[in-house]
Amino acid sequence: MLATVLPLEPTRAASSPQPVTPADAKVMQMDQKLDDILNTLQAQFWDQPQAQMSGPATPPVRQLQTTSDSPPVNRKI
Repeated sequence: MLATVLPLEPTRAASSPQPVTPADAKVMQMDQKLDDILNTLQAQFWDQPQAQMSGPATPPVRQLQTTSDSPPVNRKI
């Protein structure tokens, strides 16, 4: 089955190109930095063998220790 990919924004081929504002330039610069960070993280973590990631993602639950020597604390509200 063929999928059709549509552009996210309409192209401006028919109209004259609009000047890039400083805010647009800043957004494009931040977008490029985020792409670089994502590519770096993917290269570091997704290329590793899955055997290195063993064990639970969260530590086991610890049970609270109670002592019977001290009386319960009464709180006045």
